[in-house]
Amino acid sequence: MMICLLLTACAGMTGQEERFNAAETYFRSGTQAMQRQDYETAILRFTELETHYPFDVRTEHARLEMLYAYFEQKQYSTLIALADSILVNYPVNEQRDYVIYMRGLASFAQGFDALISNFNIDLSTRDIGKAEQAFTDFHTLLIQYPHSIYAADARKRMIYLRNRLAASEIYIARFYLKKQAWLAAANRGQYVLQNYAGTASTIPALRVMIQAYQAMGMTEKAEWAKAILDMNTRKKDKGQQNPLRLQQTPQKTEQKKAEQNKHAQRQDAAEVPSFYDLLY
Repeated sequence: MMICLLLTACAGMTGQEERFNAAETYFRSGTQAMQRQDYETAILRFTELETHYPFDVRTEHARLEMLYAYFEQKQYSTLIALADSILVNYPVNEQRDYVIYMRGLASFAQGFDALISNFNIDLSTRDIGKAEQAFTDFHTLLIQYPHSIYAADARKRMIYLRNRLAASEIYIARFYLKKQAWLAAANRGQYVLQNYAGTASTIPALRVMIQAYQAMGMTEKAEWAKAILDMNTRKKDKGQQNPLRLQQTPQKTEQKKAEQNKHAQRQDAAEVPSFYDLLY
């Protein structure tokens, strides 16, 4: 009886070793494929690991690797679904900031391809649902993980998206103007002021509101919008040097420029990098 128990125990340990070696083979094969940038093979090997050994410690790491592989393969919907699964099933994973970032990156890339860029199609005319989702993910990343190594890049993408979302609202507002849907156009302009203040779409939004209010005979509101437009225009022009004024010393001039540059970096209306600069 004792001999039988010992044989059973030995057989059990052999089985564990076999499973460990098989899981290690899948994982190593997938990792090597990632290093070769053979993402299709990497996805296949990691999927096999996940299928046969879902509770193996390497499976969690493999799923993180698959996020990047799916991104390189432009399988954005699959990436988003996998990211959602990881966030649910691994609530204490140390790489949650990476998962949120990659989910946002997938939404950021979805719907924008080289064809749009080559034919110079205005991205503000496209569906903004994925842009809104990407903005939400990047915002979540900055709130939950402000010191993440992905935070700086997420912040840049949020600036880009904020400007694009605002531009999309202006596109819709102008469509309403053409249809003489004055109230709808004015509401769109108001929405831009409330949600995207400081972007390049602020002034177009005010002009839309002025035109719409004037068409509806709402003189007071039109004058209010015009006053804000004038104020914003003056702010934009402020800082132009008066040639009649005494020039500042070079030291003070350089100090002022440094302060202005520092301030400009915090403004959403600053020059926004192109989508493809951010993506690649």
